[in-house]
Amino acid sequence: MSTPIPPNIVEFAGPLFLGVMFNWFLFGIITLQTYTYFTAFPEDRRITKWLVGAVFFMEVVQSCLSLVDGFRWFGSQWGDMDELNNVGMTWFSTVIWSPFMAMFVQIFYAWRMWILSRRITFPVIVILLAISQCAAGFWAGVSMYKFGHTSGTGWHSMLLMTTSIWLVTCDIVITGCMVYCLMKLRTGIRSTDSLLIRLRRYVIETGLATTCVAITDLALYQRYPGLNLHLAACYILTKVYSVTFLAVLNSRACLCSKNHQDERTPVDPSSVRDGTSGSTYKPRASTSLPNGAVNIVIHTEQSSELPFEGKV
Repeated sequence: MSTPIPPNIVEFAGPLFLGVMFNWFLFGIITLQTYTYFTAFPEDRRITKWLVGAVFFMEVVQSCLSLVDGFRWFGSQWGDMDELNNVGMTWFSTVIWSPFMAMFVQIFYAWRMWILSRRITFPVIVILLAISQCAAGFWAGVSMYKFGHTSGTGWHSMLLMTTSIWLVTCDIVITGCMVYCLMKLRTGIRSTDSLLIRLRRYVIETGLATTCVAITDLALYQRYPGLNLHLAACYILTKVYSVTFLAVLNSRACLCSKNHQDERTPVDPSSVRDGTSGSTYKPRASTSLPNGAVNIVIHTEQSSELPFEGKV
């Protein structure tokens, strides 16, 4: 006999419905970003193209698995509280898959840190944190599968909280290290430093997105351990990491385009800046020149090839 529907059914079914719906919404964004990447950067290294293709394929699989559970909850077994509370594929498609995708993206950031700084310390720290949170996620997923329910408390509860804590810690470390590496690249050239400022802002924004979702998942699970509220955030966590991964790659197009526009900005003839020191030179009215001579001020700017431009 099926368990009777409780008065607070929305607290069990609502988060699952929102999680599946927003999961597919973000999958549409990932599809568009993947198409944009392969269209805008056909000259990227083959390994990067394979990584993007792997991310898209894994998101297709994860979306299909979430759809299977969603159809069971709200279609074939609608109204059955036992099925609504049944773990189904959630232990794998969400609890295990999210830390795995997070590790995938976090290792990519570690690689970018090494390219930017040529120092091994930050990448090693990030990789160790990424592997730790992924291992905790696998353990939590297996424990949840043995527990058999999406709601309620058990041994998997502490493991889920541990995984979220590792995720948040790793995201914060990545954001801080990336900002530090970009700050160390300052050259004193106006166009280059302007690009670095935009990159720092972009890194903070993408890091903040993944951190906020992970913290929301942790806070909801801590506050309402017997309900499914945290699954609304947990379901979209894997998609948020994939979106930020693709957004970082595709951001090169708009960032470099904006940088080139800045380089073409007309220079005020009354004030010419030196690209190295930033000092301003103004024509001196008192300078005496022979009749017919022309006072010419040559503006030179050293070019700087940054490791985040061009091929990845």
